[in-house]
Amino acid sequence: MASALVCAMAPAAAQAESRDLEVSAPMVPFIYHYSACLFDNEALPVDDRIAECRTVRDTVKSEADMVFAEWLRRDRPRSDRMFDRALDVLEYEARYAQEKREPVPQSVVAYLDCVGTRLSNDPNFRNGTSLDFPFVDEDCRDAVTDGSVDGRENTLLSRLDFDYRAHRSASGRMPTITYRYGLLAPRRF
Repeated sequence: MASALVCAMAPAAAQAESRDLEVSAPMVPFIYHYSACLFDNEALPVDDRIAECRTVRDTVKSEADMVFAEWLRRDRPRSDRMFDRALDVLEYEARYAQEKREPVPQSVVAYLDCVGTRLSNDPNFRNGTSLDFPFVDEDCRDAVTDGSVDGRENTLLSRLDFDYRAHRSASGRMPTITYRYGLLAPRRF
């Protein structure tokens, strides 16, 4: 009987550990904001960081629920599952990065927080009109870097940058954005 239970639970664990992270554009500010919390203060054990970030996760989910009502009207059940999975994948990435002793540079954490906060507080985004990533990206990048970044920082910042401007469509469906190997690709470093 125990083996049946293990088999039933295996697919859920495998999903959280899969390497690609798929999200729709309106999810990006929220996953950036949550990941900034998870990867900040990496001197703490990862389970303590996840526990500390639980309120951030709950807040992000609550805010996302209101925003998704405007952006993702037709695909809500699928979008909610995709968003929950994305948050779980971020926690897995934090665990993996700690296990491999690969801290995320503070400039990248600051960038994630800046982009996540600025986009999620943008009135056009909150009311479901538009998501203007290129305008926020440059300001946040300039704020966290002084022009001198090492190779890993540059790779991570480039990975998080996407020239994407989204407008709500009449169909209520948004294309998915795939981050190959996860948001920060911890297995690649």
